[in-house]
Amino acid sequence: MLGWKPAVRALEGVTLEDATESMLRQGFVEYDRGEDCVVVKRSGTQLTARGERFALEAALARNDGDVEMQVRYDTFVLFDTGDLEDEADRIARVVRGSLGGLSPA
Repeated sequence: MLGWKPAVRALEGVTLEDATESMLRQGFVEYDRGEDCVVVKRSGTQLTARGERFALEAALARNDGDVEMQVRYDTFVLFDTGDLEDEADRIARVVRGSLGGLSPA
């Protein structure tokens, strides 16, 4: 995690398989997989002032029939201006919307 608390989002009504597929369409690659969880990573730059350009790691896990997503930086971050929370919100919207055919915004 490299010093920052992960942004956690509940993805109600989304299966682990659908969430994983949506993350892959958003440019993440599968890094690790267990029975009830998948870890995906997105490459990014090491130096940027905008959070959406940072390398990210996301853990998707089954949780009472739904999926919980934890997003964290996958690089050293000197400070966070709320970009991680904003990016987690955007990713969650896309994952939820992917069931209806929406593309990333």
